[in-house]
Amino acid sequence: MSLWPLGETLSHSGVDSILDEYYLIFRSVKCNTASPIDDCKSKPLTEPESEFGAEPRDRSDLNQSFIDRILLETALLDELDEGANDRLVDFICLGYFFDDRAQQVNHMNYLVDMLMAYLKDIDRTGYRTSFLLESSFHQTGEYNDQDDEDPMLYVNIISSIFCSKSKLITESLAQSLPFLSSLLEILQFKNIRTENCPILAVFLKINESLLFEQTSKYLNFFKSQMDIVDNFLNHIEVSPLIEFLIKVVLTDQTESPTGIIEFLHEQNLIPKCLNFLDNSMYSPGIQNSSGELLKALISISTNFKLDTLWIGPNLLIRQLASPQYVDQLIDIVLLQRGHAMGVAVSIIIELIRKNNSDYDAIDLLDTTIVNNPPSQRDPIYLGHLLYRLTMHMEDFYALLIILDNNDDDDDDGDDDDDDDDDDDNTNIKGPASGNHHLLENQLHESFKPLGLERVKITELISEMLHCSNMGLMNSKRAEKIACARDKCREALGHDLLEEAMDNLSINGKILSSTTLNDECSNDSNDRNDNRIKKRKSKKRFNDNELYSTFDTFDDDSNDDMSFEIPYVSEAQNLKLRKNPTIGDLFKIKLHDLGFLPKFLLLFLRYPWNNFWHNIVI
Repeated sequence: MSLWPLGETLSHSGVDSILDEYYLIFRSVKCNTASPIDDCKSKPLTEPESEFGAEPRDRSDLNQSFIDRILLETALLDELDEGANDRLVDFICLGYFFDDRAQQVNHMNYLVDMLMAYLKDIDRTGYRTSFLLESSFHQTGEYNDQDDEDPMLYVNIISSIFCSKSKLITESLAQSLPFLSSLLEILQFKNIRTENCPILAVFLKINESLLFEQTSKYLNFFKSQMDIVDNFLNHIEVSPLIEFLIKVVLTDQTESPTGIIEFLHEQNLIPKCLNFLDNSMYSPGIQNSSGELLKALISISTNFKLDTLWIGPNLLIRQLASPQYVDQLIDIVLLQRGHAMGVAVSIIIELIRKNNSDYDAIDLLDTTIVNNPPSQRDPIYLGHLLYRLTMHMEDFYALLIILDNNDDDDDDGDDDDDDDDDDDNTNIKGPASGNHHLLENQLHESFKPLGLERVKITELISEMLHCSNMGLMNSKRAEKIACARDKCREALGHDLLEEAMDNLSINGKILSSTTLNDECSNDSNDRNDNRIKKRKSKKRFNDNELYSTFDTFDDDSNDDMSFEIPYVSEAQNLKLRKNPTIGDLFKIKLHDLGFLPKFLLLFLRYPWNNFWHNIVI
């Protein structure tokens, strides 16, 4: 860098020089084609007439060479980020050139087409570090793999322009439906399935910029794409894509909802993720990715705020914890087993841990519908989940017995084989000694692993025990209140939907009635008024009915039984079993089925399985 002044004319950057030349020719072409002569009288101060001359220019002089040269200027991105060069932003967003057919081409459209052409070719051929050819895209508008320019050079420059801090650029992109649609076409590329794919990096770079800089416009486009959930789930193993989907969900805050959660619910995100838990159809990697997505949604939807990445309870998690999908998870555990079982159990455990009712912002036992009207943002009630799991305790125990029997058969087979050997395993001691199952610990002692399925069952029962100790799980009154709020929530949602449909219908009639005579118009308005009154009357009736139902539960304080001291006695036991809460029902089955002795036997039979301290203790 020079330390002495070289003259004022050299203070211009290469970008400014190109812009000066472009605007001079642009002005000349505009004067030649404009009908009013006065349009040419005022000349911009940025036109250095003495340098480029004042001779008339035609459209052929206003070609794509200016935008091509701008792209290769090293100061381009710095000037965009600094935000001081308004001429440069106008040149990119509002400027244009004339192609070989004398058609006007907007600079922004040209950059979009160039970016997509390069990305499609990279996807077709795979990224290579060297390309030997002349810049054929700039001549024909199509990329030819004989170019001597590295396509990633232009891809990086253009994507950086689109992600610059210029509000005009991001607004232009967010308002361009063709650009946004072509951007989503990247999800159809075959090579985007790999995380180190440069195409994926470009896709995420531009989309994240639009999401954060033009949130409202971008989300409106996102919600207009009916197949966008399927497109993302087709790449569920590509974790950066799924992380971006989570960022989209995070925009739907309780204080400032965006409607994304409702949109994803309508697109059946939860059922589609659960359908991946199928051992016969999907690989363990896909199943793990589906589980991680669901657990990420649960993590940002806790009933208490842990960090800034939080949106609170919502419709998606309420759907996942509903009886229908809890039953589906249980079926996966009992019928699919294997890897799908492990993922399903981890989802159930995450649901319980992140929705502990003892930390609810709304105390279900100390609230009213008036003070806290039911909504999809209410804390998730785990009673339905625990009850469904409890009713399958016999099945879980039977599965443990089946696994034990399978192990015994393996051990018997190994013993028969060992009779023909030279007692190679005489030093191996313990009740489980099938040598093809043995592992070795740090002390060089052989042990038999417990197995994934037994681990998951014990983890599940352990977490259910934790859930059964929550306050709401031990209150009959809480069960009734939760059911009443569920019905109220469902009824209110139905009324809101019908009211919205009526409003659409009424508005449509009002718009169409402008062509009718006054008599028909008045008659139509009278009918609409009557419908509105009936709707309001019906809504008031439903609300009053729901209020009275809830108040009945609220006033019933005899649901929760009291027990005398000492608590442990035959009389107390009979009283408890007669009408148990959900939490007590689980503990009764835990005791009657003999889960705890079974776990201790497994602990003794399968030593050196280090996970046991998380379960037994």
